[in-house]
Amino acid sequence: MKIEHLIADNTVFHCDTPEKAMEFIKKAHELGYHWLGSCDNETNFDLNGNESCYKLCNNCGKSTIFVDCKEYFDACEKEIIEYKFDREEKKDKLTPLEYLMQYWGIEEGEKFNIINEGSKLPDSPYYFKNGCLYDKLDKLHRSIYYGFLNGSYKVQKTPWKPKDRELVWSIDCDGDTYSTNFFETYKNDLAMLKCGWYFKTKAEAEANRERVLKEYSEVLGDE
Repeated sequence: MKIEHLIADNTVFHCDTPEKAMEFIKKAHELGYHWLGSCDNETNFDLNGNESCYKLCNNCGKSTIFVDCKEYFDACEKEIIEYKFDREEKKDKLTPLEYLMQYWGIEEGEKFNIINEGSKLPDSPYYFKNGCLYDKLDKLHRSIYYGFLNGSYKVQKTPWKPKDRELVWSIDCDGDTYSTNFFETYKNDLAMLKCGWYFKTKAEAEANRERVLKEYSEVLGDE
């Protein structure tokens, strides 16, 4: 959902799940909005739960984020916009290639190899952007589509690697999920990534909780 054209003095955005709140806050950061007195990787969703509404403010030269419940903004006579995931907005207007990417579970910008007869195409890895396919040199490709459609080309996902300062998720020693920013110059972060203990989403971290805790125990020598 493109929020930049909807920001106004009388509008707020309602996020009814933590995942929507996280996506919204990331977009707000990209537009230059930040919390006052709170870490940027926070959503503060727990303050109001599924009633959380976010207002993007421009006051005294500062672009800030403010959160409160729907009832409060209703009382203030604000227009409440229901925030939608990007994937929800795009599902009815996908290009043929976007349908293929959805079928393979590949997101926009995610790198992947194309395999033909067991070998990787030389221009791999490729990535998908705005309904088009690009190679490792950012060259646009159109002739490859037929190989996808007739089944001669296969997709091989490359290992996920977060961008520098990207928000990632993990499991602490008590089994709780937590988020943090990944720094590619921190040895600690590189070791966590190498061990497979950093995840792209909270849901992925939760799905791997048992494996991660078991591996923690193996490192500590617990029986």
